[in-house]
Amino acid sequence: MRVNHLPAAVLTEDDPRAGEAARVVPRGAKAVKFGAVVLGYTKPAHKSRRGDLRPLRLAELRRIIRNRHGAGGADTDDASIYLAFAAHHLPDAPAIRTFARRFTPGVLADELEEVIDAALAKSRRFTADAAAKALGVRRAERDHLGLRTIGATDHGAAARATERKRKNRDAKRATRAAMPKRETITDAEPWKAAGISRATWYRRQQAAPMTRETKSVRSRYRENGTADAICLTRRKPPYPAPTIRLPHVPAAVLLGERVRALTARLARITTPLLNIAPDLRRLGRAATIINLRDYPHDHP
Repeated sequence: MRVNHLPAAVLTEDDPRAGEAARVVPRGAKAVKFGAVVLGYTKPAHKSRRGDLRPLRLAELRRIIRNRHGAGGADTDDASIYLAFAAHHLPDAPAIRTFARRFTPGVLADELEEVIDAALAKSRRFTADAAAKALGVRRAERDHLGLRTIGATDHGAAARATERKRKNRDAKRATRAAMPKRETITDAEPWKAAGISRATWYRRQQAAPMTRETKSVRSRYRENGTADAICLTRRKPPYPAPTIRLPHVPAAVLLGERVRALTARLARITTPLLNIAPDLRRLGRAATIINLRDYPHDHP
């Protein structure tokens, strides 16, 4: 990041460098110190979030001059206004002279030099509304020329922001309306054609078996915008759906099956415990022998 270095105001008045010394600490500047001595100040350079608008604004200024005065440039009293505005958007004196020779031929040489000195001594940043006020741009002219970096004297920034939001909202609404509407199940109402209620239709859909099929779906990773995907869908049986009757099973048979399943589960749990029972008994005897040997007084 580019930093503007400003020397500290510790020079005498007769020093030739005193003219460049900072008499007032700028807002946001940080002091550069060596111990307790202030050597100078540093301030980060201003950066526009939207980038450099000067080339775009100069292009729009040339468009205004051509619309008002033709291709030959401005040779009226307004020429000095155009030149003073353009001088704050041009980098150096030769660029200002080139602009004056091409677009403001009515400006005299002495006035041109005064504009150059004033612009180079103190550059000014114009907002969109300030630029419109300096050039006298109204809304009709702005809309006609398609200006973007220059506002309008009769249509401020807040009004333009509100209008821009409304246009964006209308454009999104028109885009959504132009898209083909997909027919939903609610719109089709297939339960009426089947002669059943909506709840019954959805219940039968849930009871239908799953089928595997390939569908063409939208994808943003392919050039044509579509891709094949494998989907699981429910096969729609003919209505009315057939009633499935299960054979009758006595309650005693069902109870016996459940008892056998529970017995097998218990056997899977207890078998490992029975396998390690001898090892546990051997460990118990070894612990008893060690205890008798090390602590004989504890046992009569």
